[in-house]
Amino acid sequence: MSISFQQAVEYLSSLRPLGIRLGLERIQALCEACGHPERAFRSVHVTGTNGKGSTCTMIAKILSCSGYRTGLFVSPFVVNVRERIQIDGRFISEHQFSELMAELIPIVEDVARRVDHPTEFEVKTILGFLYFARAGVDYAVLEVGMGGRFDSTNVVIPLVTAITNVALDHTDRLGNSVEQIAYEKAGIIKPGIPCVTGADGGALEVIQRQCELLNAPLLRIGKEVLLEEHPSGTFSVTVSRRYDNLTTAMMGRHQRLNAAIAVAIADLLAQNDSRITPQAVREGLATAVAPGRMEIVNSRPTVLLDGAHNPHGAQHLRQALTTLFNYRRLILVIGMLQGHSAPEVVGILAPLAHVFIVTSPISHRSVPEDELAAAAERLGVPVEVVSGVPKAVERALSLAEPDDLVCITGSFYTVGEARPLFVREPPPDKPLCQSQNKSTESSKTIWE
Repeated sequence: MSISFQQAVEYLSSLRPLGIRLGLERIQALCEACGHPERAFRSVHVTGTNGKGSTCTMIAKILSCSGYRTGLFVSPFVVNVRERIQIDGRFISEHQFSELMAELIPIVEDVARRVDHPTEFEVKTILGFLYFARAGVDYAVLEVGMGGRFDSTNVVIPLVTAITNVALDHTDRLGNSVEQIAYEKAGIIKPGIPCVTGADGGALEVIQRQCELLNAPLLRIGKEVLLEEHPSGTFSVTVSRRYDNLTTAMMGRHQRLNAAIAVAIADLLAQNDSRITPQAVREGLATAVAPGRMEIVNSRPTVLLDGAHNPHGAQHLRQALTTLFNYRRLILVIGMLQGHSAPEVVGILAPLAHVFIVTSPISHRSVPEDELAAAAERLGVPVEVVSGVPKAVERALSLAEPDDLVCITGSFYTVGEARPLFVREPPPDKPLCQSQNKSTESSKTIWE
């Protein structure tokens, strides 16, 4: 069977009404039917409320800069579904995507008859596993979609796990307290496998208990992993060795915390792998970028995209807006999805805005515009409602002077609709790390 890329995407979209159904029985059946591709590569598994995508991007880039062919599976994508599945920074091609989907559809339908119908995310997960296995990646860095314990990525036995942080989010599915959410995220911890975390408070206590139960070494930011920030703008991270003169391509102090987790993961891997050097760590952090994470896509006026979609992320964005940028006025464009404490996010960001524009991304889970507007109006913030993200961005730009800052936020769906207005997807290019040349040339396959 042969299908087009558009037909592959349409098939995945047809699974969307199944919704989010946590559980491992469907993905386990898919893995078995496909010959267990998840066992074909070494893996790193990362969860957390915020920062997991950035952390995954950093560690994947460090591994690529170490000369390894490295897969990256991220959730969610920002603009193109192909972003979810990458090797050394290159998205899976439309041809590879559709070819694998054509192979998978009969398997998915067979699992649906025998077990239960796999969800959209589960099918994307098995597609990523198959792609990485057949491309012969050395490592795959896997970002959890939601939670951890019952997430479809939780069928791998990784070399390292990481829990970036824990805050209230997806409370309708993961629990109403940070302790309950931490328990779900701690479900990725495996017996004897080291775990790195930036969590604190009650969430850290839950993670510590799970590590003790499974005899899994735990490395905590501020304890076993030390982060030092320097007046020069660089920072250092100490794990089993000290990594100096570090910088990140991604903005915000929270990215240094994510970087510290990535360095700790790299340090753990390096203890059994001499190719992962301090130079590779420095180069990886300095060049790792992820779309929609504090991303500047225009100047005069400055346009900033950030996928902050919950109170924890909104606090990081607020800190950046008040410390990293100089502007005359802030024009804020926000559109959100349900399940992310929209009134609280608005309460954190709206008071900073001189102009507050409310919109809604294309999704059946979009928060109604009048609900976001009402939350801002209760704070006394003037609000404009503009339906449709492109029109909301156009309105913001029409109001903006060269010295203003336009910030588009609230959801990766909102950012994903705005980003193509400023950025074109780049064509395949040469490796961004010098040491990648060797790995990509020596690992060519029909999947490249």
